[in-house]
Amino acid sequence: MSPAVFRAAEILDLAIQIERQGIAFYRACKEALDSSALKETFSYLIEQEHIHLRLFSGMKENLREIRLPESFAGEYDRHVAAFVQNEVFSTPEEAAEKARSLQSVQEAVDWALAFEQKSIDFYHLIKNYVRASESATIERIIEEEKRHIERLNQLR
Repeated sequence: MSPAVFRAAEILDLAIQIERQGIAFYRACKEALDSSALKETFSYLIEQEHIHLRLFSGMKENLREIRLPESFAGEYDRHVAAFVQNEVFSTPEEAAEKARSLQSVQEAVDWALAFEQKSIDFYHLIKNYVRASESATIERIIEEEKRHIERLNQLR
């Protein structure tokens, strides 16, 4: 029996979805809040999410036909299911809706911090499933996400 395999590009679909959720959330926060410091930070975060979206899209194109072995049948599905259960938002629309419902700057920053941490957790997961040559790109994105957390913590 051959080992179970999955397409690495499928994992990148989730990364792309996360970036789209971030864009929607940060855009809605920027529009809903009056703080100039927060607007500047959310503009920066929107720009960063767009950069990440382009990187993941490019990586996906390069990985479309590559299949990677799983350690056990269903490994990929289990990892994805575990992540999806813990996601901050299911869709970009839900992310924007949540941002519009926030009552304070503190609440917006707290949600943004949670979103960034969930992103980092997921990127650590996918780093194990992309080519070694792409791993450095994922690590760079993780470091950028950590800087986003630092910047958001400064707003606290």
